[in-house]
Amino acid sequence: MPDSIIIYDTEYTSWQGCAQKGWGRTGQYRELVQIGAIKLHKGQPWQEAETFDVLIKPVINPVLSSYLTNLIGITQSQLDAEGLATAEALQQFADFCGDSLVYSNGQDLASSPKPAASKKLSCR
Repeated sequence: MPDSIIIYDTEYTSWQGCAQKGWGRTGQYRELVQIGAIKLHKGQPWQEAETFDVLIKPVINPVLSSYLTNLIGITQSQLDAEGLATAEALQQFADFCGDSLVYSNGQDLASSPKPAASKKLSCR
């Protein structure tokens, strides 16, 4: 059993009804806008050790929909002020993960538009 594990969750650009339409509407490309994670250290029970949160500036659709803002609470001004480029955010996440086992809260990599990018991370 590992000494620590990471559990992460992601948020993507979204619009009202896009999931029901299979993400097929013109101009509504899913882009990563947030990665949140928690690192747990082995113990009885597992102990919270660190948290990670990064905002990511989407490129194709740089303006968040009001639907997404209402859904997850991230505002355009927050994203503009705190958001990083995707590559920088993914590198920070990989550094946070280190050698820990990494688990998704859901099917985040399966639903990613480019799941092959995950192979470049040093985390599992």
